[in-house]
Amino acid sequence: MRRVSEAAIQGARSLLKVVSCRPSDYGALLRTEWAHRKGCEVVPVEPAGRLSEREIEGIATSLVRAGYTGCLAIPSEDLGQDIVPMRLDLNKADLTEVNEEFGLFEFVLVSDGADWAIACNVWFTLFGARPELLREMLGRDPGSVRREFDEYARKIGGSLPDIAALYRLQAV
Repeated sequence: MRRVSEAAIQGARSLLKVVSCRPSDYGALLRTEWAHRKGCEVVPVEPAGRLSEREIEGIATSLVRAGYTGCLAIPSEDLGQDIVPMRLDLNKADLTEVNEEFGLFEFVLVSDGADWAIACNVWFTLFGARPELLREMLGRDPGSVRREFDEYARKIGGSLPDIAALYRLQAV
């Protein structure tokens, strides 16, 4: 994992704007128009904040198998000059390191071509990719993951049921 150059910071932030938005206190949401344009499905997952060990394994294995070698980790909240986008290889070590480095903050992992994205927030994580890649990244059926999140969202309340509904409608 390495910091991107000063010249690349603006490009990374522009890429972040392509795949995500921050409409309010929800955290970073993956744009449904991006998902539609790329043929991606977005599935909310809990627990959030940090990626689990199982998620890290699934992400690294499935993305490498799909031909990806690296990605950007971009803070999705303003953290000042000290926390900048990072370039990482798609392996367990780099994903674990970015998880530890950015885990207290909201961040987005995204491929250079914005073919897939993962938004890590305080109360949820959003996985966005083409359906076959999404299934591999999650390690199970996206529909069952979505149903688990729906239950979690109902229990927690607040804005989480809105997040669940947004991406449930997008999948139809």
